[in-house]
Amino acid sequence: MLRGVNAAEAVMQFLVLAGLVLSITWLVIEDTVLRRPREWWRRVTTRRGWVYGWYFVNCPFCLSPWFALAAIAVLGRWGWSFPLPVVWALVVRMVVGPVHHAIDQWMKRTVS
Repeated sequence: MLRGVNAAEAVMQFLVLAGLVLSITWLVIEDTVLRRPREWWRRVTTRRGWVYGWYFVNCPFCLSPWFALAAIAVLGRWGWSFPLPVVWALVVRMVVGPVHHAIDQWMKRTVS
C-alpha cells in the first residue's frame, strides 16, 4: 500500500472513475445520440480499408484507457490525487470492458 493513501478514499475514487469512464465509453460505443457519427466513421474506415479504425471505436478495452487518462487529468485539476495514473487507467480498463460487455448482453436479451 502506498504511504499516505487512505484505502477508503482510493476505493471511492476508483468507483467514481470507473463509473465515469463506463458512461463515456457507453456514450461513444452504444448510445443512439452518437449513432450518425459512428455510422459515418464506419463508412469512411470501410471504404478506405482501415479495419482497425472501425474496431478501435467499437472496443471498450481500446477506448476506456484513453478516457480514463482524460478523466484522471480533469479530476486532478479539481484536487483529486491519482498516484501512478497509467496504472489507474489500465485497471479501470479491466473493469469497464467486462462491465460494458455484460450490460450490452443483458440489454440485447431484454430487448429481443
